[in-house]
Amino acid sequence: MSAIRYYRCDNPEILSVFDQVQDERSQLQKKGAELAEAVTAITGEPCKVMFNANLHEWTVAGVRFEKFTKALQADFCKPMKSGSFITRPKVKADPEIKELFKDLPIVDRNKCWEALGTDWGNLLFTPIGYAHKKGEFLYIECSLDLTERLTEITGGEYQQIEKQTQ
Repeated sequence: MSAIRYYRCDNPEILSVFDQVQDERSQLQKKGAELAEAVTAITGEPCKVMFNANLHEWTVAGVRFEKFTKALQADFCKPMKSGSFITRPKVKADPEIKELFKDLPIVDRNKCWEALGTDWGNLLFTPIGYAHKKGEFLYIECSLDLTERLTEITGGEYQQIEKQTQ
């Protein structure tokens, strides 16, 4: 396995793509919160929205009820123990509930990888971190060689930025 490398990006095109994806993620989280409120209002049982994140996309995975009651079994699948007790509506659920889960946004992360000059296949077995944005710079850690579009920096500089943004 290659060593982790650290990069700084000030390319406006790349920053624009990452900002757009972050805005879409914020909208997804907002829609998710609205979904949880609506499901709670219909069922009378408090729930939280759960998200799914992978290399390709961010999506709404379903909801998690604080207590999965017998009344919920008519409209919702049994919660998945392996998936943080997430549940989704059954095929024959109340149409009002099924409608809430239709047309939820999906945030495409592949745009970010393309902007960096790579794709999800290169990242499949390579960790990547890019959560640190400070001012007009995006900081990324990855073992791929991204020097074609990004500026390589020292690990110390990266760690300093990481501390400042927490």
